[in-house]
Amino acid sequence: MRALRKVASVIARMVETLGRGMIGVPRAIWRTAHRYPRTALIGLGSLTVVLAAGLVILVLVTGRHTTIEQARADGKTTGEKMVVTLLSYDYRSSASDLGKRDNLLTGHFKDEYAALMRDTVIPAAVKQQVTTQTSIATSSVVSADGPDKVTLLLFLNQTTQSAASKDPVLNGSRVRMILQRVGGQWLVAELTPV
Repeated sequence: MRALRKVASVIARMVETLGRGMIGVPRAIWRTAHRYPRTALIGLGSLTVVLAAGLVILVLVTGRHTTIEQARADGKTTGEKMVVTLLSYDYRSSASDLGKRDNLLTGHFKDEYAALMRDTVIPAAVKQQVTTQTSIATSSVVSADGPDKVTLLLFLNQTTQSAASKDPVLNGSRVRMILQRVGGQWLVAELTPV
């Protein structure tokens, strides 16, 4: 208890001494400014420039952060809708739906997806009368590389029915999706099973 009182007494004296010393600081600055007005004006101007530059940097960094956060949210919402469209198909309309899906894709993936659907998936779906419905179990943004590129990880449930099996079969899968904003619109640049 004595040690605690002693520490409190020492701290109180330090605060009191510091307070007395700080009272004279504004007077000293004022006296220096009167003696050397040019130096004081240059110092004040320099301080103003530094504070203005700091404010500009803060505004730019905050604006970029907000833009990237908005891209994350928009990319996730759009990606969830797109993956359902891209991975759900019905053998009765899959050939005609291919054109609609083409508008959701960009880059090399656009050609790869069209070739896979046209050459493999649609013929097999028609032959076996396959209908697949995809739903999102959960999803997450893995990264946002600037305001125009977002990578998602999606956990999917796919319910498939076919002529061979009238009972629906439920399969789970994971995919990594890379979205790019092209002309103000989010498009799928890559869709990879994980």
